[in-house]
Amino acid sequence: MKREILCGTYGKGEGNGIYRFFLEDGKLSEPVLFCRIDGAKYLTSDGNRIYSLFSNGEGAGAAVIDPAGNVISSLIFEEVSSCFIGYDGLIRCANYHEGTFSFISFNNDELKLIRKVVIGKGAGCHQLIPYENGSIGACLKRDEMYIFDENFEIIRTVRFPEGSGPRHAVFSEDGKYMFVAAELSDELFALDREDFRIVDRIKLGESGVPAAIRLQDGLIHVSVREADLIYDVSFNDDKLRIEDVHSCGGRHPRDMIVADGYEICANLQSDSVTCIKGGKVTSEIMIPQAVSLTIR
Repeated sequence: MKREILCGTYGKGEGNGIYRFFLEDGKLSEPVLFCRIDGAKYLTSDGNRIYSLFSNGEGAGAAVIDPAGNVISSLIFEEVSSCFIGYDGLIRCANYHEGTFSFISFNNDELKLIRKVVIGKGAGCHQLIPYENGSIGACLKRDEMYIFDENFEIIRTVRFPEGSGPRHAVFSEDGKYMFVAAELSDELFALDREDFRIVDRIKLGESGVPAAIRLQDGLIHVSVREADLIYDVSFNDDKLRIEDVHSCGGRHPRDMIVADGYEICANLQSDSVTCIKGGKVTSEIMIPQAVSLTIR
């Protein structure tokens, strides 16, 4: 199957922005500049439009991009850029530096800030995803995740072991568990989705920094910066188990997606995107300051 993939970059100015390429049978096509926009360090897609972070001389915020690569709406709502953006009918952003979670609507081609929740500078807000009728957000520096209701009010705090640093989370395919990559302790946690009890935790390494976490075919995939590795982890009978560890094929795998049995990594420090299967690199392309990936 041929997959269209978009890659955001950290860079600014001429030649930087969001690149487009295709994955087919383990081969990545040559990238082309899809949209010139500064600071697209995280992006997502609804299968049609692209939702991206951006920054310019006036500030930072979110932008919506049409299938042809044109920015159809943008909104500046912060001084320093968020590090995460997600979309499921509602746009959710997390700002690591400012310590905020932002909720944004997109109607009639217009972006509108609904609510910005200030956790506090130094909180390290790193991800905000849907949960039940509301959301759940990770605060890396506080070792906590916060559950929001549909009115964007915090109704519960989920605490992690001191010094763990929950960064990104995904829910299991059956919806019963939440898996969390912990940046500061280089661990992977499995929690019961109902009561958020830690069911199991496993050390991934000693010197790595977990970044992206994805699910595919019953395996949990975690990219680990500094160590430049990908961990493939299984979860059975309430136990996490490392099944394989292999190179990301580059340096500093900031983001990773999985599709059709392949792991695709955006390697920031090697300016590359790699495609991996069975622990082996099947294809590599060069994109300057590659930092974020999404499939459309």
